[in-house]
Amino acid sequence: MPSLPSLRAIMIELLDFQDKVKILCLAKEKKSLDCNGKHISIYPDFSPELTRRRRSFDPVKRKFRELNMKYFLLYPCTLCVVVVDDGTQQQQQRFSTHKDAEAVFMSTSNPPG
Repeated sequence: MPSLPSLRAIMIELLDFQDKVKILCLAKEKKSLDCNGKHISIYPDFSPELTRRRRSFDPVKRKFRELNMKYFLLYPCTLCVVVVDDGTQQQQQRFSTHKDAEAVFMSTSNPPG
């Protein structure tokens, strides 16, 4: 039976915040990073509490994907939804909790936009 490859988490502390932003943007832009034939994933390090808060948006984000709506999370934990008005103008709606977003978008079959 072949052995499974060992996974290792490596944490890097950067002194300059802009270096962190550049690295994360480049990793996202590349989509796939490899070194010596091994896949590398780069993620920001969030506290367990912040990760839990950000994951609370997952059900409403799933609904946005089904509706082909654009959204993104701002740090630390704000969901921004891009709403298109009259097919031309775009507006952002921001939600600090998943309950606020669900109240607006999941309670109606015809969400704004």
